Amino acid sequence: MQTEDKEEIFQGYLTEEEKQQIFNEGKKEGKREGKKEGKKEGKKEGKREGKKEVREKIVKNLIKQGDSPEKIAEATNMSIAEINALTQQ
Repeated sequence: MQTEDKEEIFQGYLTEEEKQQIFNEGKKEGKREGKKEGKKEGKKEGKREGKKEVREKIVKNLIKQGDSPEKIAEATNMSIAEINALTQQ
């Protein structure tokens, strides 16, 4: 059923005020769902960034202690190129 058909069916049953109220309720629900999803994604991104920062700090500390990039790569599952990039920072 197309949107136009649905509107014609409900035309006689709902006042403009009722239609507006239904629209507003749908809009509020959409905003709530959007905020909820946004928070969820934000938390995931924050966790990823936090893990990355911790990993980078550990690598930098291992480099300062004189560990080889190969040994660090083995321990962290990072590539040697990633480790070398951190040594340049």
